Amino acid sequence: MISRVLCRLSRYHFISHKYPTYLGVNSIRKFSDFKLKSQFPAEIAEKIVNNFENIRNDAITLNTNQDSFLRKNLNLRSYPTLRKYIRELNTVLRNATFVGCTVVEKNKSMDNAILHFRGYERGESVCVCFNPNYFPLYPTCSSPYRGLTERSLDYFEHILSGLTGLRVSGVHTPYPFRSVIQIDFADSTNMDKVLYKIIVVSERTNKMLLVDNIDQIVLGSSECLLEDELKDNEDIGKKLQIKEPNKLIPRADETFKEFITNFKSYNNTSVIKALMSVYEGLDYNFISALCNESEVDPGSYFYKIPDVNLFYEQFIKKVKSILENDGQYEDVIRQVYDIYGSLSPSYRLNRLIEKTLDMAKDLKQRLEASAAVSEKEGNEEKLAVINEKLEGIEDYQIAIQNINISRDPKKLENLEDFHEQILMISDLIAYKAAAKKRKIQEAKETKVKKKTTKVGKIMNISINDREDSPVLIVGKNAKQNEVVTHELRKKGDLWLHTRDCPGAHVILRNYENDDHSVQIAADVASFMSKNKQLSNVEVIVANIEKVRKEKHSLLGAVLVEEFKTVIGNPERGAKVINDHKVKTQASLVPTSKS
Repeated sequence: MISRVLCRLSRYHFISHKYPTYLGVNSIRKFSDFKLKSQFPAEIAEKIVNNFENIRNDAITLNTNQDSFLRKNLNLRSYPTLRKYIRELNTVLRNATFVGCTVVEKNKSMDNAILHFRGYERGESVCVCFNPNYFPLYPTCSSPYRGLTERSLDYFEHILSGLTGLRVSGVHTPYPFRSVIQIDFADSTNMDKVLYKIIVVSERTNKMLLVDNIDQIVLGSSECLLEDELKDNEDIGKKLQIKEPNKLIPRADETFKEFITNFKSYNNTSVIKALMSVYEGLDYNFISALCNESEVDPGSYFYKIPDVNLFYEQFIKKVKSILENDGQYEDVIRQVYDIYGSLSPSYRLNRLIEKTLDMAKDLKQRLEASAAVSEKEGNEEKLAVINEKLEGIEDYQIAIQNINISRDPKKLENLEDFHEQILMISDLIAYKAAAKKRKIQEAKETKVKKKTTKVGKIMNISINDREDSPVLIVGKNAKQNEVVTHELRKKGDLWLHTRDCPGAHVILRNYENDDHSVQIAADVASFMSKNKQLSNVEVIVANIEKVRKEKHSLLGAVLVEEFKTVIGNPERGAKVINDHKVKTQASLVPTSKS
């Protein structure tokens, strides 16, 4: 597969492979008068590029503890806002030379691929990040690209390296009211002829595809970052196909009759829900503005719209405005960076370098002061221990300085290890405690692994993103219920099960009297039961100490001595399960209807 793709990429790719990013003085002079038509006036385009400089130079401090709920639910991924963002990104990337791709943290939930470019007019390093779970393409501070001569490339990095030396002829949203981004690549000798394109499809999760623009064949996919994952990919080697939406695409030429017919089944539905149900790509901002301009209450029934003709006319007007790229510049790039930029491996690497170097410097000073006191007191045993720590700190400082020089995002995992080691060295007691905790955790993982080998993988759901998050342990059948309730239980756990109805055994751990966590656990228990088709389901909540198994009872049967009852909502429980599946990149479970 690799050789086939590289052969395809070399058909029009006649930039030197030895110096892939060097175009030469003559070629730069020859095409210096080339300007991709900007969608902004010159002064606005210059402002966008200058604002991006602050991001590129890492001159903006971000809130690294940004709420993950905000990252997932903000309307920035909706088509109207995404289109504005892509217009700005096009201003930054147009005519830039593609350098390569760096895949970082592909084995973690927050994996990223960094796309490296060389700016056309200024020659600066420009980077954007692809993220499969949050925003599809967001700007990041620049980082150096390590090519094939400096390291071995992962599969996806290798595939994208075939674009090295090609230029970005445009960044746009090719499908109206669809969250799809396209980056076009052409050779500098003919910028009007697009040879290859990167397609980023943003649905529940984000997927990046490399496509040959001549025959529309997919050459690579972010869903197979490693070559051995190719066998499970449905895109590579086939013609590009963007899945058709289940809803209608808003059209500027839609007639009034078509408009009314679309809402035939939604007359008794609120205006906002009706519009969201019928049309693809609309967001709450679009609908709120539409209702405001038409003097319509968005919460009222659709059939109660006082002047449907006016509402239709305003709708078509707004659709045209979006499709024609009307509207003022809003600096959406900065909005995106403020929310998603701290996810960038480059940004986190830079902050962790600063933090770890300061920590090592402070610790070294304290150890040197302590060593002086021990030497003065003649305590040779303590002095030897301190000197050993000092040697370790100095070794780490050298290693961190090397990372600081290279600024290679691939070194982020190594830097995180150094940071943890320095933390442990700073306190011998903490070091011993961490070692003990690690030993206990390994024992727990071994126990769970042995159990899950016998009964299948048991679902573990963290309620939030904090390290001390409450955790749900969910059995999916009688055998798993037996293991969850009787073998994985711990003192202090809460046990939940639907009342008078077969269902999953759910353990809530580390909840600390948090009613919100209990409600989430009850919602999950109600969804994982035979009554999940109901709107509300009674769920038993008991301390695990009050749950026991009687001799000769059926598999999964228990006796609960003392409990309280709460109401669970299966629909909310389905959402919790779905969100967990998305996080672990597993298939989504169907949501139940209330």
